[in-house]
Amino acid sequence: NGAECWCGDELPADRVVGRKCSTPCGGDGEAVCGGRHHASVYAVDGSVWGVPAHTYEGCYADRKWDRALAVLAFKDNGCTVEECLAVCAHKGFAVAGLQHRRECWCGDSLPLRRYPDNMCRMRCRGNTHEMCGHASRLSVYSIAE
Repeated sequence: NGAECWCGDELPADRVVGRKCSTPCGGDGEAVCGGRHHASVYAVDGSVWGVPAHTYEGCYADRKWDRALAVLAFKDNGCTVEECLAVCAHKGFAVAGLQHRRECWCGDSLPLRRYPDNMCRMRCRGNTHEMCGHASRLSVYSIAE
């Protein structure tokens, strides 16, 4: 609710994505402090839990009949690059890709056909400062082990 702080030694097993954690913190309106029946989880150093080390690999082709990354992790209007990376890493994948402003895809290897980066120019719905692919194109990131 933006006014509570809880501590623990283990991360919760259930992770939700999207706007369920969108309440501004009472002491800092720039920070996010959970939502109704949901908590934003942070590591001791203050970073958001679950965002792995990663490298942007580029803009890649994707087709409905021949998916470049096999697993649709989630489709959400609150999609961000960080959320997609965290979900794919948590599921054990080596690659994360964002498409059409709100889709997060996961896979084990980089797609084959690369486009110029300016062809992945749709802004993420959850953070308009980030790019989330385009129609039939993925903004692709490799996840460090």
